[in-house]
Amino acid sequence: MTKTMTWTVPCLTCGVVFLVFAVLFAVLKEKATPMIGGFGSLSKEEQAQYDRAAMARDYRNMFLLWAAVMLTGALFCLRFGLPAFCVTFAVWILTTRGKIHLSIEKAFGKYKLDQDRKDF
Repeated sequence: MTKTMTWTVPCLTCGVVFLVFAVLFAVLKEKATPMIGGFGSLSKEEQAQYDRAAMARDYRNMFLLWAAVMLTGALFCLRFGLPAFCVTFAVWILTTRGKIHLSIEKAFGKYKLDQDRKDF
């Protein structure tokens, strides 16, 4: 294995994994939301208080972005090796900013449905 391949494989692996998750969220839509960390542990009543379609859409887009970053990084790693891997990883870290929360309210607060709204 060449030195550039050493750095291409992790980017390629992450890119494929993120792409698989994006496809899962695109196909399963609201049914994929229990896979979101912390959301699946909420009771069914608590989950009903959130806009699951918007959550699935946002997570699909997030995974697509991450897949694009990593797959593009894999291409650059073929040519430039470690420096391209470092830049790719830094860009990926920057795109995760604001996506990881320890609090359920912070993580899913923007998806909370209005209490006055009635679903038909």
